[in-house]
Amino acid sequence: MQCVEKGFLTLGIQAVNNAINSADPIVKIDEIGFLETEIPEYCAAVEALFDKKTVFAAVRKQPLVFFQKLCRRGDVCAVDLDDLYERNYAK
Repeated sequence: MQCVEKGFLTLGIQAVNNAINSADPIVKIDEIGFLETEIPEYCAAVEALFDKKTVFAAVRKQPLVFFQKLCRRGDVCAVDLDDLYERNYAK
């Protein structure tokens, strides 16, 4: 899979900025994946979103610096769905 940088630099950042500027206090992001981490400007926009809004986001489970940085924030509650499943259903 290849990153289409232009898409993140235009539509992606615009969508994040629209969410930041909206009156809605809560924003949902359906997956922040590894491709997004290749675009520093997009990552900065997502961090700004986390600074200004309550964000519910699906984040790919990979050991990438950007993901780890998001999950280490003091205002983030990360839930590992694999661990949740293992604890409750895989017996």
